[in-house]
Formats: sequence, structure tokens, C-alpha cells
Amino acid sequence: MGLVVFIILANTIIPFSIDMYTPAVPSLPGYFNTTEQMVNFTLMGFFLVQTVATLLFGPVSDRIGRKPVLVGCLVAYLAGSVLCALAPTIGALIGARLVQALGAGTLMAVSMALVKDCFVPERREQMISIIQVLAVVGPVVAPLVGGILLQFFSWRASFVALAIFGAICLVFAVLFQESLPADER
Repeated sequence: MGLVVFIILANTIIPFSIDMYTPAVPSLPGYFNTTEQMVNFTLMGFFLVQTVATLLFGPVSDRIGRKPVLVGCLVAYLAGSVLCALAPTIGALIGARLVQALGAGTLMAVSMALVKDCFVPERREQMISIIQVLAVVGPVVAPLVGGILLQFFSWRASFVALAIFGAICLVFAVLFQESLPADER
């Protein structure tokens, strides 16, 4: 059951990382005294790095195992989220978002590999269906959560929440038993 919860959490990180922060985007040019284009780099850069990380680090986890890659990507995600929350400049926010995206994209790839490793075909189909539902629900729920956080706190609160989310996933990853036997790498 813990593995199912972990996979579900892991696959909600990307939609939440993108969409929870979007309600704050219109206020950031004024906050950082910068242009809308610079703020948009926080989104475009995330998409780009997340996509590349997904493609690159799935095969890395096939070579060295799932657990070290999971722990590493979640450390990167957590660090990126904390750095986003603390960013003093738009450049720092962009850089922190790239680190966050590296962790999120890698997590997505490895969590899908876990589905392959740990579930028989019938159960695998159920897990993939759940993940696909989350891919649709996440972009709807995340901006609502982000908007509520923005109303009561500041734009930084979304990143604090994402850091907490990442820390919970990191605990699961540390407790996780390697799913890819050494002889299959």
C-alpha cells in the first residue's frame, strides 16, 4: 500500500509544481521588478528541463537501480523547492525552478518504472489509469490550492508546500526497497 501511495504522490508532483504556482505569476513582475517574459522563463524552463530529465534519467535508473535515482531526484526537487521559496531575484527563481524540474522530471520517469517493476500486468493497468486521472485532476486542483495559499500568504507559500510534498516523497524513497534486482541492470 505504501508503494501505491508513493507512486500516486510522485506522479502528482509535476502538475502541482507547474500549476500550483501559476496564480502568483501575474504578481511576480512587480515583485521582482522584471518583465513578464523573465517570469515566463520560470514556466518554460521548468517544462524543458522536466522533459529532458524524464528522457535521460529513466535509463540511468535501469543501470544503477531505482532507489539511488529516486533519492537523488527528490533531494534535487526538495532543494529546488526550498530555493524557490527563498529566491531573492528572478534569476534565482529561474535557476531554482530548473533544479526543481530536474528532480520532478526524473521522479516521473522512475515512478513509472516502479509501476513496471512492482505490479503484475492487470494491476499495472489500474495504476496507469490512476496516474492518468491524476494527470487530469492535478492541473485543476493545483491552481485552486495555489490561489488559496496566495490569498492567505504570499507566492512563496506554494513553494513551501511543494517542499513539504517533496520531503514526504523523500521519506518514502528512503524507506523504499530497491525494485530492480542487480542482475537485471
